[in-house]
Amino acid sequence: MKDIISILHIEDEVYDAELIKQTLAKGGINCTIHHVETLEEFEKVLSDNETDLILSDYKLPSLNGIDILNFARSNYPEIPFIFVSGTIGEEAAIESLLKGATDYVLKDKLSRLVPAVNRTLRELEERLNREKAEKALQEVEKEKTVILDSVTELVVYHDLDLTIKWANKAALNEIKKSKPGTVNKGCYLQLFQKVDCIDNCPVKDSIKSGKTEQAEISSPDGRTWIVTAQPTRDSDNKLIGVVETALEITERKKADEQLRKLSRAVEQSPVSIVITDTDGLIEYANPKSSAATGYKPEEVIGQNPRIFKSGELTKSYYKKMWETLKSGKEWIGEFHNRKKNG
Repeated sequence: MKDIISILHIEDEVYDAELIKQTLAKGGINCTIHHVETLEEFEKVLSDNETDLILSDYKLPSLNGIDILNFARSNYPEIPFIFVSGTIGEEAAIESLLKGATDYVLKDKLSRLVPAVNRTLRELEERLNREKAEKALQEVEKEKTVILDSVTELVVYHDLDLTIKWANKAALNEIKKSKPGTVNKGCYLQLFQKVDCIDNCPVKDSIKSGKTEQAEISSPDGRTWIVTAQPTRDSDNKLIGVVETALEITERKKADEQLRKLSRAVEQSPVSIVITDTDGLIEYANPKSSAATGYKPEEVIGQNPRIFKSGELTKSYYKKMWETLKSGKEWIGEFHNRKKNG
């Protein structure tokens, strides 16, 4: 709560205004009070000053308390409003509360004023703190959404019934391409057009095991995904859902298959093949190379190919070869190498 609160008081009776001021002071309400008698003055104070609380008489010579309340609620709905009046019937009191007044106090019962003000300010502080916390949470949610929407992987949150409760932009785009619809449906329906969960679903397995599960899954359009499911728990360690991430590996699978084909071709080649790094150290030697040189692969890995030198070629020959290879060009020539047994 603020150290000094600012109160706007609209009251046509100067004596009543002073009595209310003294009541607040005696009750320990540390405040500054702007006393006004007309709607014009009322509007100007609200416009020019920061007001924490409005006190208003219900009946004024040229004003109706409900009109003042309606103006305040329409233009400054966040400011608490308390009627302090000598005459206010039960129906009028109920009407004022229904229209947004925070409370009402009768002038012949001013002992209720300080408790009413304290309660109103306490509720205001609680509301402001709640709104602040909600705003902070909204900012966190906004930041989370921005971050998760920036990743290319599909990120989906499921409840324990396998219903999608949240999905990032990449996941929503996949859902729209596969089967348009809202988030609150199972992924097996959205992505796989199935009425029940697929057999190797890591989300289902994660809910069952309570652990992280992973599987390679093919979608109906032929693409391949690595799907990881991570269980989420509340503060009591109770399982409440699963976060699923999916990374498409279709092209990687194709590249891996091509690499395996190339590897088999090199392994089965009738030609001796030795691969070195840019420093000329051997990284690989195929079986034919081992058969031709007598060296096992583990004996030549990390060695310089000079271990095969027979001594029949000049240094300039090798120098020219390495200069050509290091420049990124193709070198063609012949070697007469020495076998391990000489």
